Amino acid sequence: LDELIKTKEDKRFREVYERICKYEEITDRMELEIANYLTKISEHELGHSASLKVSSMLRIVDNLESIGDSCNQIAITIDTKKKSGNWFEQDLRDKLKTMADYVRESLCLMDDNLHANYSDITAEEADKIEEKINKYRDQLRNEHTEAIKNNAYPYQTGIYYSSLYAQYEKLADFAINVSEAIEKAHE
Repeated sequence: LDELIKTKEDKRFREVYERICKYEEITDRMELEIANYLTKISEHELGHSASLKVSSMLRIVDNLESIGDSCNQIAITIDTKKKSGNWFEQDLRDKLKTMADYVRESLCLMDDNLHANYSDITAEEADKIEEKINKYRDQLRNEHTEAIKNNAYPYQTGIYYSSLYAQYEKLADFAINVSEAIEKAHE
């Protein structure tokens, strides 16, 4: 997504945009295949521990697919903004970059947790990141409301801006849900 936001060249923008769309389609297919497999497994009598693990895996797969959807939605919003000719002042770009950096933190933690020994995972760090992201989202929302009241930027620019920071926050929620699902697999 960073490359999509920073790219000014139309050809490169299209390449990145189409790659994001392609990966979103792949995540849809993967979710379906994995969920079908896990559902078949759960048709057999499972012990409590195995049942927890299958439930956790289903939640993980669902949230991973939702991450793909979120990335796609962010890409669509950026594309629509670009086509409309709207642009963000440096202040708005900086704030979106900060939000993206926080979201990247949640994604990196999720990735680390997916590759770790699941019995060692707690959601404590994910919860701290979520709190930081939600607090920043609330700050951006309050600032945005004031900016709209004061005509600090065009209303349509504000629509794109608020949509993007909200979509980033939702993306982080899905990543944090994965970390929480990993923890729940071993309760």
